Amino acid sequence: MEHIDLLYKLRYFLGDLIENLAREHQEIVQSASRSPLVALPLTTQSEKRNNLIAVIFQIECNLQEIGDHFSFANITQFNQCLHQEEILFDLNATFHLENIQEEKQIAFIKMTAVNDARAIIQKYIDDTHRQIEDLSISIIFGKLICDMSQWNQSQLYFQHLLNDSHEEDLALIEHHIGQAHYWKGEWNEARKYHQCALNRMTQVEPASIKYSAFVLSDIGEILYRQGKYEEAEEFHQEALAIRKKYYSSEHVNIASSLENIGLIQKQRLKHHEALIFLQQALTIREKYDDCFHVAIATNLCNIGSILTEQGKYDEAFDYHQRAMSIYKKNYPLDHVYIATTLNHMGAILSQQERYDEAVDTVQQAWSLQKKFYPFGHIDIVISLNNLGDIKFAQEKYDEALDLYQQHLSIQMKYYSFDHMNIVHTLYRIGFAFGKEKKNYDQALEFHQQALSILKTYYPTYYGHISCSFLCIGHDL
Repeated sequence: MEHIDLLYKLRYFLGDLIENLAREHQEIVQSASRSPLVALPLTTQSEKRNNLIAVIFQIECNLQEIGDHFSFANITQFNQCLHQEEILFDLNATFHLENIQEEKQIAFIKMTAVNDARAIIQKYIDDTHRQIEDLSISIIFGKLICDMSQWNQSQLYFQHLLNDSHEEDLALIEHHIGQAHYWKGEWNEARKYHQCALNRMTQVEPASIKYSAFVLSDIGEILYRQGKYEEAEEFHQEALAIRKKYYSSEHVNIASSLENIGLIQKQRLKHHEALIFLQQALTIREKYDDCFHVAIATNLCNIGSILTEQGKYDEAFDYHQRAMSIYKKNYPLDHVYIATTLNHMGAILSQQERYDEAVDTVQQAWSLQKKFYPFGHIDIVISLNNLGDIKFAQEKYDEALDLYQQHLSIQMKYYSFDHMNIVHTLYRIGFAFGKEKKNYDQALEFHQQALSILKTYYPTYYGHISCSFLCIGHDL
């Protein structure tokens, strides 16, 4: 996905090429394996570039199992070096990763050819169309890139589509550009594109009211991330009202709205109400989707996080393990969702005083996040926060304080000063000062700062305000 410009320009040519290759080679059933004696020397050709890893793919093809839809050809006769026995695979070829072994600085990746490509593609298209009817393949392709956590590439693809579009719905393209910005943590830019999309949808004849619920919901998610929970709920309630007009009560889009409203109740510490919304959403999803759908995993994680706050650690851990099994089935090569789930599990392990396991789990999450996010991205603070909590529980207060302060510095770049998550970080810094430095005056200063934010911007969040008074009482 690195060369999205070239891929976009050649998209029609590549489609014709794949079709012609499949047609010309549909009778080919012979195979030839490249000799290791030939492959091994090729791994040393780029030895001057020390930033590369030598890789040899060991591919096994069982012709009886893969059937006629898997196209590959022995093209040795067209190669100047006949002894190389070169094999050409169709671009639609799919492989199952069996294992990776490293020997003498060479990675050997063993794969098995499988006939899953069409089924995987069709399932993704069908799942998308069940949510959003009549979405074009061009839009679905860009959405897929975004779902693979390739947000820059998805944004670039949709920008090309926006500039070159003649038949595509401009509002849909703008909406998806906004989604790419959202995942990158660029919430203000995301909001601008979502608002443009929403304006187009409501101004055209006939108005695209049905699809506008997706945009309203995404604006609600941005406001939620920004800590504007009351405003976020208004957008989610509006999206839910539209969806109730167009969908049955057991449609998956209804579940999305219920889940979003439940998460806002969680922020208010109304855990019972939040669980009702999230369980309703999960019930709908389990009836509507197959049991390994990603949306079910996210729903399970959200329930697990509430159970954690209620102190029901074993039950919460079970929910996160169920979610993890789904994510790993859908994303065998890792994903930000896996990192998020690892962080949830690490937090539970810390609460259970299993600190070594907790550190290992959160470190795994942090390593994954570094693959997808630049350092300083807002979602990395979850790992910093969890590591800080573990260090605090281990009475390593100076290390905890350092992690909390890193956490706060990143938050200040993304959030306004009155964000609820900043309140939580102020609590933590205050406790760390009180424990490590025995500096109760400074601890009191941080806790009073948190209380001031709550009383000014969250006056009805009584659970949070009472916790803040308890913190101040501890300092006095």
